Amino acid sequence: MHRLADEVLDCGDHLKVRRGRLEETIPLSQVSAAEVSSSCGFHRITILLTASRFGRRLEFLPQASLWSNIGAIKQVALDLTQRAMSSVP
Repeated sequence: MHRLADEVLDCGDHLKVRRGRLEETIPLSQVSAAEVSSSCGFHRITILLTASRFGRRLEFLPQASLWSNIGAIKQVALDLTQRAMSSVP
């Protein structure tokens, strides 16, 4: 779990990401896809990136209000993927 991002903020055309002291603004054009994975009863969102200071994969837990709603988590990932695809020139 120590590899999970501490904070991921969706700012429309970019994401603000923080893990420990490392922070980065990631344009949606650098997002390839977002997917949901589950392990030990926890659902997390994995963002696949073309490049970032965090590497090519960024994982985080969705907001607490969604933890028990896998459908809503999948919708968040799908929305992010669709917006990322439409932001590529």
